Amino acid sequence: AQHCADLLYNDGAEIELMINFDMDSYQGDDVLDFDIFRDCPFAYAKVFSDAGTRVENLIPIHYTGTYCDSEPFGDCGYYNITPVEAEFTPGIHTDYDISSILDFSYMEKIVRMTAAAVAIIDQSAPPIACTLKDAGDGQSLRVSWENCNDTYQYKIAYGIEEDVLTDTIDVPPITCQYDLTGLTEGQRYFCGVISIPPDGYPPIGIMLSSEVPMVTPRTPERFTVEPALNSIELSWAPSTELDFSHYRVYRRPEFGEYELLADNITDNFFIDGTAEPYQKYTYAVAAVDADLNESTPSAGEWAVAATFDGGILLVDETQDDGNNPTESEQLNYYITAFGDSTYTRQVVQDGMPSLSRSTVGQYNSIFYVDDDNSAHFLSESIDSLDWYFDYETDFFLAGWETIYSITGQSYFYPGNFYYENFGITYIAQSPINDFTGAAGVNGWPDLEIRGDTYYHSPLQNVDIFTAAPTAEVIYTFNSISSSTFYGNKPVGIVLDTHHGKRVILGFPLYYLTEESAQALIAKVFEYFSEESVLYGDANGDRALNILDITHLVNYLYKGGPEPADMNNADPNASCTVNILDVTYLIGYLYKGGPEPLAGCVY
Repeated sequence: AQHCADLLYNDGAEIELMINFDMDSYQGDDVLDFDIFRDCPFAYAKVFSDAGTRVENLIPIHYTGTYCDSEPFGDCGYYNITPVEAEFTPGIHTDYDISSILDFSYMEKIVRMTAAAVAIIDQSAPPIACTLKDAGDGQSLRVSWENCNDTYQYKIAYGIEEDVLTDTIDVPPITCQYDLTGLTEGQRYFCGVISIPPDGYPPIGIMLSSEVPMVTPRTPERFTVEPALNSIELSWAPSTELDFSHYRVYRRPEFGEYELLADNITDNFFIDGTAEPYQKYTYAVAAVDADLNESTPSAGEWAVAATFDGGILLVDETQDDGNNPTESEQLNYYITAFGDSTYTRQVVQDGMPSLSRSTVGQYNSIFYVDDDNSAHFLSESIDSLDWYFDYETDFFLAGWETIYSITGQSYFYPGNFYYENFGITYIAQSPINDFTGAAGVNGWPDLEIRGDTYYHSPLQNVDIFTAAPTAEVIYTFNSISSSTFYGNKPVGIVLDTHHGKRVILGFPLYYLTEESAQALIAKVFEYFSEESVLYGDANGDRALNILDITHLVNYLYKGGPEPADMNNADPNASCTVNILDVTYLIGYLYKGGPEPLAGCVY
């Protein structure tokens, strides 16, 4: 059964219902009862039980769930049903399990019932999904459906209880909608469409939808407010009411009252371009109908417009307990490490909110430090950071198992968050106390682990990386044991994304000597201040796209202006700008070709 189910599933077989005959030939008494196990809508089991009482005098007993050989089909998502003898065969799989104890007339009844049920199911029209929309007059709902068949007759069944549809309406021919009227305002109605083919049976079940007729519009749902560059973006689910007219957006400053910000909005989104920087605004949206009835406003949602110009945000992920450093110890350490640099500090810990877009969007640089060996929280801020990394921003991460606690030992590929934003293709970890510091590469200062704290040199559980082709190794593992497994392996990486720089370390900041920490932070500031170069950016707009190809074509063949930087217009590093550079950019942008290289025209 498992092999068959897997084979059908892998072949993409469409199975409406799998019927499993398993243990259906032993009666055991004079009562013609049988069990129906179903892993499907009840309508299928109802057809079987009705056939059993109509064709034969069988007595059905219903159960839910798969049964024996039907289970693999259920695991593949196929509907399945199993008729089973009510009195189980004694001595199954023993010498007593012989045909002389079986009742083949009983089995015949099961087979005849199944044949009758399959015939009904096969000749039944498929169920129809319908949509209900409120007319807005407090008494009408419009029922509509798709894929009408001109030869079918359609009926609408409805009622105020989900399992009891008390009323039926015949729908006029060749129409795919009908307006139910005379309903009660505020009452929920359940409704389904019944299709009747000219030479078959109606659906064995009805797909229900529900709605409430109202006069006052409904409050907009799924209302969200998010920061964007120098603006705040609002969105909500579109109204489905037939008499909908428009939306109104209200705004409240942090210490003020709601005021109407925008009226007559017909889209289900709004961009507030008047939001002042660094100001918290709360928004609400209301729907208005054709009679100017207004809904109750949505619950307020707030945001702060993103400016990415507020300096440094120091994110201190902390767990102030056990043998971890106290808050005051960490704070004093950061003051020393950052010297005269100013920053805003935000604590992230258990029971506190993760980083929001409204928070990170106010800063051009984030220093994320995780000095504790337990209770890591970076994963809760990934969404906000992923958004943050799309802008001209810089990011520094130093943490103890910070990434490894999320991913474990893993490979990362193009498109993955850690590959694209951290420049990592692989992560592992040293499980032993072996890390005494990091050797700097390409001008980065050597770092030493301190010995005057509870956790001290040599440290364990240091993250080890493999750098992506676009990244650069800046630190390697200093091993006290001269381990060939961990020694000299990368533990620090930088990545220039051309719209921001990333510094990713596999060890904590707090356990570096003060001199090492000061030298490291100073080098990070220096690195962040260096201008990024975007190879292939022929028009100098700090983006790499079709416009650069157009600029090169115009320059080479149409007398257009020369590239902003000739080296950047030489992405194949041939030291000449020609049609091959155009081809190279096309290959990279649209055909998965290699990344642009540093040019060498001059």
